[in-house]
Amino acid sequence: MINVNYFEQDIQRDAAKTFNRKAAQLAYNEDRELQRQRMEENRKKQVDEIAIRSNGELTVTTRNLDIVSANREVCNFRHPAVTRLYADGNKEEHYLLAVQVGEKKVEIFLDGKKAGDAKYLLRRLNSKGCEIYARNRKTQEEYAIKIWVLIKNSSTAACLVPSKYGWNIMEDGTVKFVNEKDVLWEDICRWVK
Repeated sequence: MINVNYFEQDIQRDAAKTFNRKAAQLAYNEDRELQRQRMEENRKKQVDEIAIRSNGELTVTTRNLDIVSANREVCNFRHPAVTRLYADGNKEEHYLLAVQVGEKKVEIFLDGKKAGDAKYLLRRLNSKGCEIYARNRKTQEEYAIKIWVLIKNSSTAACLVPSKYGWNIMEDGTVKFVNEKDVLWEDICRWVK
């Protein structure tokens, strides 16, 4: 005669093993999902911060890491300064970005309407030999915008650009003669393209 209790015990043992295996798999999947969410949240809170050091060098530091992050050089230019350019009676404005690449001073004229566009900004910087160090083009564009915002917000310099040759009344009330050697507003409008 076959012992039914033996088969029942065998079935119960197999059922317990299956239950334990499924419970362990479920716990493992839950832990894995929590770990994935923690890693994703850590990535979201990481921020690259651009700063200008006292020697004029621009650096980037990644904040909110679990390790200590060192300052990294972000570009090949130093001592950035921006001047807002405008013409009398004209609502349009442009910018002059002056930087130092190596030992050479470089001037970059930027269209006021496009200066916040990452692709335009990066194209204008690259055309004058200014490089932004990053692992890909998207990060370069992100850094370009961060650099532009940092420089623009830290500058209050402005310059009235004459719009015609001859005698011009300047902003401070002085009269200045503008000849062919001087820069006119139309020259700047051509240079920003």
